Amino acid sequence: MNKKTEKEEILKESAESNLDEVLDILETSKSNIGTRLDFDFENNDFREVDELKEMINRSIEDPEEKYNLFYKGIQRLINKYVPDKKVRKIVNGEKLVFLNRGKVLREDGIRGGDCRTTYAEDMTRVVEIISEWVMTSRDPTELYKKFYDLNEEYGYPHQKY
Repeated sequence: MNKKTEKEEILKESAESNLDEVLDILETSKSNIGTRLDFDFENNDFREVDELKEMINRSIEDPEEKYNLFYKGIQRLINKYVPDKKVRKIVNGEKLVFLNRGKVLREDGIRGGDCRTTYAEDMTRVVEIISEWVMTSRDPTELYKKFYDLNEEYGYPHQKY
């Protein structure tokens, strides 16, 4: 093998190695969304903690925990990724119908339910939908359709605007 061919081969291997390294870094960053690193004193080691799952798995029937999950989890993500207030109102309307198990906002402004204290499995489902949406499209229309379809699945009515 001459020096030029050998150099080209080394550069090719280096580029392939670099591509693998870059892809590994990108894949790792995708899996770490919503996680944090904690030190485990019992095992004297670090561990990765999924913050949303941890928040859901804690005593979810605790009203304060539900409040935090709703405002610091669900609402925070929607407010961050759906900046237009009119669009956010439409998305939230459909989400709230699901969280209140089919109770729509009436003309007098009363819904008859409080989604912050809804069933744990309903909140968990909404967190999963929003998390998946944030990691994939972030298209508000798609999020609205997901909540619309979810309400259809359960036979719930839809919010009128």
